[in-house]
Amino acid sequence: MAQKVKKGDFVEIVYVGRESNTKTIFDLNDEEVAKKENLYNPNQKYEPSVVCVGKRDVIEGLDDALEGKEVGQKFKLVIPAKKAFGEVDRRLIQLVSLAKFKKEGMPFPGMQVNVNNMIGVVKTVSGGRVMIDFNHPLAGKEVEYEVEIKRVVTDDNEKLKSFFKMYLNMEPKLNIKNNKAEVEMDVPDNFKDQIVKSIKERVPSIKEVVFKNQPKKE
Repeated sequence: MAQKVKKGDFVEIVYVGRESNTKTIFDLNDEEVAKKENLYNPNQKYEPSVVCVGKRDVIEGLDDALEGKEVGQKFKLVIPAKKAFGEVDRRLIQLVSLAKFKKEGMPFPGMQVNVNNMIGVVKTVSGGRVMIDFNHPLAGKEVEYEVEIKRVVTDDNEKLKSFFKMYLNMEPKLNIKNNKAEVEMDVPDNFKDQIVKSIKERVPSIKEVVFKNQPKKE
């Protein structure tokens, strides 16, 4: 009998995410599908993703669906907006003075802009005002996924490696021994506690995390 995925497991998955109405692919890690759909980017690395079930490493609807599935299982699911990228929040559709865009140049509908460290998309430009939507591009939209669960990851070193890759886009040198993890990377002091807490929540066997500064390059 195939192993079933439970909350807290680290699982390796291959997936393709589409917007339900248009069937447009917005995310995938399957190289074969990328080539078939003419979306292949030679500068992008296509490989299975390792996620911790129940920790919202992926959107809520997909995260919930992984629990109880069998290793090796392939499945499709449709996820409503509420459990995907959220409903449209009208408060995030705002009017901004055209004067704010003197440096960037004249904005136009569809243009992506950064206003007060918020990323949005220009909807309209009229009467000296710019309407910007700061919602996620897929807010309010139903999405669907095709997923294959490749395996359950049991090695703590691999679990920790996947955590740093997903959240910090880094692959530091790791050494785990006697429930203690040594991580070779430079981390600001005000960020360490948050990282340590997340690691211990995901990998309970790790009781202590020590950060070692990276060797200075000559």
